[in-house]
Amino acid sequence: IDAFRAPSDHVKENYEQFGYQKKKIQVIPHPLDDLFLVDHKSDFTDPIQILYVGALEKHKGVDKLVPIIHGLRRDGLDVELTVVGTGGFRAKMEQQGTELDCAESIDFAGFVSNEKLPEVYAGHDLFIHPGVWEEPLARVYIEALATGTPIVTREYGSVQSIIGDGGVTTDGSVEDYIRVIAELIQEYRFSALSEGGKKRVQRYRRDQIISQVEKLYHSIL
Repeated sequence: IDAFRAPSDHVKENYEQFGYQKKKIQVIPHPLDDLFLVDHKSDFTDPIQILYVGALEKHKGVDKLVPIIHGLRRDGLDVELTVVGTGGFRAKMEQQGTELDCAESIDFAGFVSNEKLPEVYAGHDLFIHPGVWEEPLARVYIEALATGTPIVTREYGSVQSIIGDGGVTTDGSVEDYIRVIAELIQEYRFSALSEGGKKRVQRYRRDQIISQVEKLYHSIL
């Protein structure tokens, strides 16, 4: 093998740890689907609309979503959650909503086509990604950045370097998600993060990524 393409810095580090030659590894992220380059629509006012997009499976951390919403509402914050996606954990989440008395604040939207997703992102105030495994480069980060929807997620590897000024990270615990989101609301940082996301996503534009891939091939030839 003449070269390896890693989609993020932490994947490159993993390659190195497994013995691959560092000089052969180049970080080239996934390209943005231009479909997601839309204007942000939400006005960041109460109720704060939080969005999750992804599989409803435990490795995605979805077992934390309902407790996070419960904790925020318990603390007097007006928040609502939209869950986009399907999976075996939905029934458990619905049960959590009933037990924690916040079911009325959660909308299970099910499957949403890729063509409709940009407007869904753009219409929400905050995107949450509580995943518990180290994804190489979650496309949902790029999609949220493109729509100007602030991100809150767990720090692992190089996540903060991926989202830049378009979001903030937590230690992954329910308590820290509640703390960080509460601070975002109280300090009204949404507009700044939205603008930061729009700027950050430029590094994922398709023309730039294609150029990097071409340069990699040329360097080998």
